[in-house]
Amino acid sequence: MKKIYSIMGLAFAAALFTQAHAQNSTVVSFENQTLNEDGFWIGDTNGEGITNDYGGTTYLCSYEEGGLKFNISNSVYYWSGYAISNRTETSYVNLDPDQYNNVTGKAHSGSQFMVAYPYGETIDVVDEAGTQIQGLYFTNSSFLEDAVLRGTDYSTAFVTGDWQTMTVTGYANGVKTGSVNVYLADYRSENPADHSYVKDWTWLDLSSLGTVQKIEISFDSSQSNEWGMLTPAYACIDDVTLAVNTGITNADSSDNHPSVVKNFNLSGRQQLQTRGLNLQRMSDGTVRKVLVK
Repeated sequence: MKKIYSIMGLAFAAALFTQAHAQNSTVVSFENQTLNEDGFWIGDTNGEGITNDYGGTTYLCSYEEGGLKFNISNSVYYWSGYAISNRTETSYVNLDPDQYNNVTGKAHSGSQFMVAYPYGETIDVVDEAGTQIQGLYFTNSSFLEDAVLRGTDYSTAFVTGDWQTMTVTGYANGVKTGSVNVYLADYRSENPADHSYVKDWTWLDLSSLGTVQKIEISFDSSQSNEWGMLTPAYACIDDVTLAVNTGITNADSSDNHPSVVKNFNLSGRQQLQTRGLNLQRMSDGTVRKVLVK
């Protein structure tokens, strides 16, 4: 089932998660990669290349850490997939190198973060048995912020009715396990005071995807045509968090069926389950968002 979260309430869920997961997870924070003099890395070009549609060569490469492999396509003319950056600039002026900036000017932790610009490139679990990706932190690319506020050569500044989302989809044994959507920019309200876009590092809970062998990040926008999106298909991520010692299994144990320990509203107040969005701390240490109709 697809879930879609607004910006409100995610910060409280992140606080609960931080308390619960510290001793039972692996965190991928992208600190291991050496960057170029401009503060980014988009893969290597010293492997075997393939001829692309532009008459050049594309090199398929990846970054591996913590049991995950982030796939990249790198060529002279373009790149796509997952870059790593430590840039502290927050503005967007030119594509290079400003496409590697984020709106906060820093990583969520450490000094390096990942820029997601995928066109089909996936994030693969190295262990064929799969694992559970508990979640990740995300924020906006400076490129998308500039598009929202000022427009681009292909899109206009956002007005009432506009939006852009990021979708994370999980797969196991070739089958989709679920997807989670979040608004990167949300101008749908008729009230301009409610228009917003993500400006901080924000936790995104992916535990509902279950055990996966790969995930895929994709984007959608109200400003699209028959060829696709007109706005930049970028987001920045950090501290991707994996559960330890999980794999695909049919075992029926209490660990596979955690119970609700506490229930909270979006303000962080403990309460009985009620209609609307509830935040539930589970017996296995995870935090789930549950919509009660």
